[in-house]
Amino acid sequence: MPNNEELKKKYDAVIIGSGGTGLTAALQARELGLNVVVLEKNGKTGGNTNRASSGMNASESLVQLNEGIIDNNRDFYEETLKGGGLLNDRAMLKYFVRHSAIAISWLMKYGVRLTDLTITGGMSRKRAHRPGSMEPVGFYLTSRLTTQVKKQGVNIFTNARVTKLLQDSKGKVNGVVVDTDDGEKTIKAQAVLL
Repeated sequence: MPNNEELKKKYDAVIIGSGGTGLTAALQARELGLNVVVLEKNGKTGGNTNRASSGMNASESLVQLNEGIIDNNRDFYEETLKGGGLLNDRAMLKYFVRHSAIAISWLMKYGVRLTDLTITGGMSRKRAHRPGSMEPVGFYLTSRLTTQVKKQGVNIFTNARVTKLLQDSKGKVNGVVVDTDDGEKTIKAQAVLL
């Protein structure tokens, strides 16, 4: 990981955390041409995503189609809603289901190939996408995404704990204070993602 002394004073976007969400956000920000940095409080990347072991559920994916599995978003939505005891945030669940196949394809663009399918609890079809190598999906995702983030020129700083969000006079978050091995640093940003 880069030395914390290399932290710049300003970025277009600061991403706090290097789990699946943070690493994905960093790649998408780079796709948009943003100057972005990832700050991770732990000594390595991956966060809680590293603990995921089953697979990444998706419906109507190209992987399913290639395996002859005919699936639909409606069933995926209903089965996930039922599995969540009907307590799910329905708008978020609809968004998740509608974008699940796109997410699998987007990951493949970066060499993250989830081509093995299995059924997990509550599902009527093989929807859990996982690596063909049978590695635990979480570590597989984060290790490959970390490589891709670095390949795209995004710096990831570990042992960098964000201790404060900064705000402008209107209350908009516009930066962070981060505690590093080299002391406390202030970073300004147009956007901060937690």
